[in-house]
Amino acid sequence: MIFGLIGLGRMGQAVVHRLQSQGFDEILVWDKNAQRMGAAKQMGVMVAENAEEVAQKASMIMSLINDDAGAKSLYLGPQGLLQASVEGKLFIESSTLQPQTVRELSVRVQEMGAQLIGAPIMGTIPTVKAGLVFIPAGGRLQDIERAQPVLSALSMSVKHMGAVGSGHAIKLVSNLTMAAYIQSLSEGLAMGLGEGLEMEQMLEVLAMSPTANAWLKNKKNVLLGHSEETTLDINNLRKDMINVVACGSAVGVPMGLSSALVSNLSGAVAGGAGQEDIAHLPQFFIEKMVQNPA
Repeated sequence: MIFGLIGLGRMGQAVVHRLQSQGFDEILVWDKNAQRMGAAKQMGVMVAENAEEVAQKASMIMSLINDDAGAKSLYLGPQGLLQASVEGKLFIESSTLQPQTVRELSVRVQEMGAQLIGAPIMGTIPTVKAGLVFIPAGGRLQDIERAQPVLSALSMSVKHMGAVGSGHAIKLVSNLTMAAYIQSLSEGLAMGLGEGLEMEQMLEVLAMSPTANAWLKNKKNVLLGHSEETTLDINNLRKDMINVVACGSAVGVPMGLSSALVSNLSGAVAGGAGQEDIAHLPQFFIEKMVQNPA
């Protein structure tokens, strides 16, 4: 079986590494970025000229795209996935998108005689490479079972959440709670510094508090100012929070906190920190947004 993968950013490359380690030796990839395509050749995978070629040759195609507009263009645009003859194929949409976008794409895929499941990846680059992520999947149960060889190779657990879009809904819920935690951490650490506490001292205490979590443990070094591999950058978290606001608003939920998170993240992006790991948000907040007493 030829497995197709669209999108060779940090997450896409990690997926390739993981699948190769699990014995997948026929992987066909494409990315619009020429440099990433060059890196893919070095990884020993097959490369396509465009997305249409991937859909034509692969029987199962996963996509990992940054945003909703890009995903729609990937499927529906010139030389896109649905320009190929795709009857009987299975698409695995793993980008972090709005649930409505995934549902719309599923309808178009079904019109072409194929099926689509939503299977966003909940985890970081290191956990993808180790096969320790969690995948909430939305779609027909038989289609999710068909994708199990790939999903199981990538993850420690796959949970069927319901219809197409449901997996993406819980991914947005998860990212919202993470963004809210980081913002509260930013404000709390800034307040503590203002009271004369030391950063390392505060992080040690927070690591033992009832609100301690794996993210804090994994990002402690970055929070202390050290450099590590970026797992999720601020630009993408901002995009996710914009999707959260849109999704919540569409179902009638007041999104006051989420809207504030978009504003704060936009400030970080405007301040030049968009490419930084999200664990740099407290540092940016402390250095750029705290008003020093007169």
